[in-house]
Amino acid sequence: MLLVSATAVYAGTGGPAPVPAPPGYNLTTNATALCRGQTNYIPITITNHGTGDIGSMQDTTLGLVTTRGMLASTLDIGTVPANTAKTYKFPVFVDANASLYIPTGITINYFYYEVYTDSEVQNMSFTTRACVEPITATISPKIITAGAIENLTLNITNAGPYTLNALSVSLNVPASDAALLGNQPIEINSIRPHSSMILSQQVYVSKNASQSFPANLTIDYYNGTALSQAWNDTQLLTTGIINITSSSLTLSPTVPSPGSIFSISLVLTNTGSSGASAVTAAIVPTNGISAYGGNSVFIGSVGADSQVPVTLSATTDPSMHNGVYQIPIQINYLNGLRQNVSQSITVPVQILASNAINVTAIRSRASGGSGLLVLVLIIIIIVLLVLYYRERKKISRHMK
Repeated sequence: MLLVSATAVYAGTGGPAPVPAPPGYNLTTNATALCRGQTNYIPITITNHGTGDIGSMQDTTLGLVTTRGMLASTLDIGTVPANTAKTYKFPVFVDANASLYIPTGITINYFYYEVYTDSEVQNMSFTTRACVEPITATISPKIITAGAIENLTLNITNAGPYTLNALSVSLNVPASDAALLGNQPIEINSIRPHSSMILSQQVYVSKNASQSFPANLTIDYYNGTALSQAWNDTQLLTTGIINITSSSLTLSPTVPSPGSIFSISLVLTNTGSSGASAVTAAIVPTNGISAYGGNSVFIGSVGADSQVPVTLSATTDPSMHNGVYQIPIQINYLNGLRQNVSQSITVPVQILASNAINVTAIRSRASGGSGLLVLVLIIIIIVLLVLYYRERKKISRHMK
């Protein structure tokens, strides 16, 4: 570590006139780098070059010039006797997202000769770095859907050897991309060593969200001796809603028989907000029905609010029984992030044996023939009755 010697920016003295010169002194520190997200104890050495009792620095206090990314309270160190050097640990909290280089200053205020005061600022500069933290945090899932409410899982893990207390977890996302649902921050009493806490946070993702936006997770906690802070910056990826449904189902022949080939024609409709590409459809073999020919049919792209027709060929097993079968059709496609997504739809197919169809037809023809026969018989009976009546009438006249 390099020795940093501070220089005075300004000096202001006060007291009854004439004001004597204050005792000579200087501030030094061997700290050059500070840990982000932690309370750092900067060693400040005060060397008082004064002489005699009247050369002491009395009621001495140290402070920090207001600097973005750093926070400190006043440190009272009392009296620094003349011709002595004392080292004090000055606590400074550095934000987890502080800059890599921070110029700042240490203020010193004290009395001398009991009634005179002196106030000065010593310039100091520090670099910041990421130090090993006892706490880690992750956000999942990394891919979420635009135009929907998503559940984010926050995993807070204490990898250190001591209990962390008074944790405050805050999640921030760009307002133009998403909105958090629920109370913020989330308060946790404590996390034991080598333990985890799983939190859930709902977020509404805008329909017009960026394809990638940051989710910033900040965790403030007390490590047993000082306030500390952990930071996690995760990029979330968004994809639109793809919802493919089927309609206009047609079978050819309408009622397939066991051991036959038939076709399934339907219309796929994307009712989502994002298009699907490289769409394919395939019959999933089940209950004696399987694809005929190729395993799948390539469809291409199906844009949002658009339709595309598709025809699949299938074959039935000869040993199938009569009945209605639910046939699954698997739809594969790529979403906006070129991820492979699968979904399944089912179509009902009635299977009827050919002999059953023939028996039905025969019964139908038999039923139709019986009606015609009855009609012919009635006509014959009527004709016979008429002939019989005429013949009886002739016989009656001859007898007269």
